[in-house]
Amino acid sequence: MKTYEGLFILPNSLDDEGVEKVVQRIQEEITRAGGTVSNRENLGRRGFARRMNKQSGGSYIRLRFEMDPGSMVAFKPRLKIVEGLFRSQVVVAPTMAMPVAPVAEAQRDG
Repeated sequence: MKTYEGLFILPNSLDDEGVEKVVQRIQEEITRAGGTVSNRENLGRRGFARRMNKQSGGSYIRLRFEMDPGSMVAFKPRLKIVEGLFRSQVVVAPTMAMPVAPVAEAQRDG
């Protein structure tokens, strides 16, 4: 299982209840593909730098979930049929980097 992070943009025309319904549908698709959602973050409504498909902004939602890499192939096309989803991007979640000792301290010790 790999950890993924998905950014989902929903149209501004949806109210809070509509946003919740679409997010639930996305989470159902993740579960259907064999994944589990570990974190959900509502990033709020934001405007776009320029209009896209007659939209001037959207509601941004970030989901962190675990899924088998083989299941991701079937999951991504299923996002296209989620009604109310404007855009999405899913990437492998970044891992925490190990702290690096400063060069001067490492040279003195070694």
